[in-house]
Amino acid sequence: MNARLGFVDRFKAQVEAAGGKVVVCRSREEAVGVVRQELYRRNLREVLGGGLGGRWASLKESLESWGAKLLETPPRLTPDGIPEVGIGEAEYAVAETGTLVEVAWHRERLLSSLLPPVHIALLDEDRIVPDLDSLFVVLLPLLSQGPRPRVVCITGPSRSADIEKLLILGAHGPRELIVVLSPP
Repeated sequence: MNARLGFVDRFKAQVEAAGGKVVVCRSREEAVGVVRQELYRRNLREVLGGGLGGRWASLKESLESWGAKLLETPPRLTPDGIPEVGIGEAEYAVAETGTLVEVAWHRERLLSSLLPPVHIALLDEDRIVPDLDSLFVVLLPLLSQGPRPRVVCITGPSRSADIEKLLILGAHGPRELIVVLSPP
């Protein structure tokens, strides 16, 4: 079995065990279609998508041509000012734990994964590392030069339980996590 395929399978299993959803796509075009379908299914035309570009420029163009408004920052930092869905790119993922890793030098880049109730994470399958030790090897160069970035690790939807063991989803972040995985 291809080691990279093993990472994808392990990552997917771990994300799903934590309550998230992973959609494995065969192409970037298919991934763009999956995102559009999620928005269409929810009847949404406004999403928070800070920092999309570069490798995902086609998604931004597709959403805009469809009539969706892609916000870089929320209009108001109040519950009614935050769009229902945030779309962001994960720089890395850890197969062992099902963890997404986002790296940003500006806080606005992270808002799309932390504020909306639904987070759609875009991930290239070649960015999955086997374990936490491997993650720190790839992060070290980023952390040891110039201004240090913010690093956010996300494992499944946000969940919290109080003393009475009452589980609450979305208490400190998105209550739903969808990872759209595609080839580089």
